[in-house]
Parts: sequence; C-alpha cells; structure tokens
Amino acid sequence: MARAKQLEMELSAVLHSLQRQITRIEGRLDKIESRLEDKGASDPRGAWAAPAVGAGGFAGVSVSTSSTPASAMLERKEILLSNVDEQIVALMRARDMVCAEDVRAHFKYKGKNAASARLNRLYELGLLEKKQAGRAVYYKIR
Repeated sequence: MARAKQLEMELSAVLHSLQRQITRIEGRLDKIESRLEDKGASDPRGAWAAPAVGAGGFAGVSVSTSSTPASAMLERKEILLSNVDEQIVALMRARDMVCAEDVRAHFKYKGKNAASARLNRLYELGLLEKKQAGRAVYYKIR
C-alpha cells in the first residue's frame, strides 16, 4: 500500500511538471500568433504571403538567391522552394546533370535517401527531367 502511495505522489509530480511545461509552451505560442497577426496587418498580402522572386532562371522557373524560401513560377503555378531545393537548383546550374550521389556528396548527407527524395520532389513539381543510366537516375533542369 505504501508503494502505491509513493507511485501516486511521483505520478502527481510528473503531471504537475508537464502541466507547467504545457502552460509555458502555450504562452510562447500565443506570443508567436500575435506576432504573425501583427505582420499580417502590416502586409496587405497576409502573414503567409510568399516572398518576391528575383529575376533569372531556366525555362519559366525563377529562383531567388535569398536565404529565405522563394517562389518559382512554372506554367503560371506558384511553387514554394526551400533553401536546400534552391541550392540544388543552383548546383544543377553549375553542372549539366546531377544524380542523388552528387547531391548527397555536396550537402554531406549520410545516405542517398534524402537527396533522392528532394530530386524526385523537384521532378514531380515539373522542374526537372530525369533519365536513368543503369542504377543511377540523372536529373537536369527542364
């Protein structure tokens, strides 16, 4: 019976600690939400508007060189690219074709899965063409 009481007290302490952490996190989220609302009021496009895109690019694709995600225009569709995706496109500008191993080595990934997934996503968005040579799949900008 004493052991059950001890476990109940320990559980109560853990739950109390979790409640304090949740309260702290909720406070931080409230601050973030108010900042986003303030930004949305000052920007007529809204808080989630995509940043402006710089000029240049390939075959209807514009990619900014900023350190924030940018939009790329392709056939009047707006595509949001992450920094890493922008860097992959920049790498592809420097080289004619790249494979997952090239991207893995450039970004120092441990395995090819992440590189392959990023290249395949860019292909599915219509930004890249792909050709298979043996087991390797090579991508180039459309």
